Amino acid sequence: MITLPDCRMVLGTYEAYHIEYVGHRIGGDLDVVVSAIPYDHHARQSYIAFRCSAGEWRALAGRTHDLETAIHRAERETRWAGWGSPELAALLDLVEVSQ
Repeated sequence: MITLPDCRMVLGTYEAYHIEYVGHRIGGDLDVVVSAIPYDHHARQSYIAFRCSAGEWRALAGRTHDLETAIHRAERETRWAGWGSPELAALLDLVEVSQ
């Protein structure tokens, strides 16, 4: 894994992850949309929405292939999804550093 903080990007084993959107909620929580760009040229780029609440990052229900839909999901979704990627954890740490 290679972390590129100035680019807000992490290069993982199978995908590159980039922060596309950061939204600030009134209560202090953050909404973030990350693009997952696979190295396999046959696969499609997808977007994953996250929310940071009380200092804990949680993925929001599933991936989508449309940035606008992912931003909408980040702003409105309440269902959590599981995730355990060290690459995504490193990328979300960049959001906290830049705040």
